Amino acid sequence: MRETPFSLDLMRSPKEIAWLLRWLRETQRQLPRRQWQHGVFGRSWDREDCLRSLKQDSLEDASTIWQAICEHELTGKWPKISGKAAYFLRERIAEAIVLCESWFRQNEVSDIPQPEQPSDSEGLVKAAVITHWDEQGAAIWLEDHKDDFFEDHAWDELFKQDPAYGIHDDYP
Repeated sequence: MRETPFSLDLMRSPKEIAWLLRWLRETQRQLPRRQWQHGVFGRSWDREDCLRSLKQDSLEDASTIWQAICEHELTGKWPKISGKAAYFLRERIAEAIVLCESWFRQNEVSDIPQPEQPSDSEGLVKAAVITHWDEQGAAIWLEDHKDDFFEDHAWDELFKQDPAYGIHDDYP
């Protein structure tokens, strides 16, 4: 299991992080299931350009995502948001769950304690879902998932290794 660099305030108690983890998991179960297909490939054939564009897309809807979380907390219903924002809301929540799990491992907490809601729970959620993603989470997510966006990534290795394709060793 990968370790996530921890960008949240380290002065949190295990009970507060347990509350956050429970909140994230409950929220994840309630998230809308909408599909979104990244349209970067029409913009460039260069893999690095595509990845830069994907990272930029992952950062664009932070305020929309935060407003959706706040509205859901107030009404119990998810507002209508774009498919892209819904996709990255799910990815941000998933990354925040990994962040909390890493916090317990890094602080050598083997048994997750009974959750205790912190007085600044809104700030803690925002730090985990918005701030962490914007500062570190998007880059971590992109590194973990970049091949998901390049279905034919295995072709590069095939072309390098199989002389029947007429590709030389200097193939990039």
